[in-house]
Amino acid sequence: MITNENRKTRNRIIAIVTCLLVMLLCAACGSSDEPEPNEEITPQTDQGSAAVYDEVLNSYRELFDMGKDGCLKHIEDNGLLESNDGINYWLPWDCFNDGANAVWGKVDYNGDGVDELVLASDSDSYKKVYAIYSTDGTKAYELRAGEPLRYRIDAFVLPEGTFVIHGSGGATAGIDTICTIAEDCTGFDIVAVYEYDETANGTMDHFSDGETLSDEEFQEKYFSKAVDAAEFGGIEFSPLMAS
Repeated sequence: MITNENRKTRNRIIAIVTCLLVMLLCAACGSSDEPEPNEEITPQTDQGSAAVYDEVLNSYRELFDMGKDGCLKHIEDNGLLESNDGINYWLPWDCFNDGANAVWGKVDYNGDGVDELVLASDSDSYKKVYAIYSTDGTKAYELRAGEPLRYRIDAFVLPEGTFVIHGSGGATAGIDTICTIAEDCTGFDIVAVYEYDETANGTMDHFSDGETLSDEEFQEKYFSKAVDAAEFGGIEFSPLMAS
């Protein structure tokens, strides 16, 4: 026989259990990893890119912090101008010798959603790109097509993100390397290499693996659409060193 006292006890137990269940459900909902509606979401790849690019920028800052004499001596004594250790030492070398400032910016050259890091010299009238980096989110990779960018080796970019690395050996000879950023962002994939030289009859032909383009054909195919890498996508450059 169920007495009134038993009924009260049972009801209290039910009420307590119900409250505990409600509290557990609320706690579970509160610990959800879903962001609040107005919470800004930063992709992990962006966070990783910022960190690895900061490391690159700091490496260059350390060189400039040495001052002109210290930096140039460090580069010369260690034969760093032709090194391939992820830093283009031609940037501080030329900036110090030419009285230019070093600047940096970011831009997505090939539209893959990953910004490249761009370092350039900035004189009164001209910005010249010396180094371009891409990243897989864990490490930064300098993009090179052979020799580092420097005097007479310049980077141009077509609208779809194809690069033309123009190396001039003078007014009448040089090499143009056509390349794209590798899918894994670790370097350049070489598409074609054109050597050009003035011929005996005064024309400027461009040769690549059996293909020969006249200078007019080459200019129309590539340089008529290409822009300087420093001008692509409206890059907003910032000083590398604080004033």
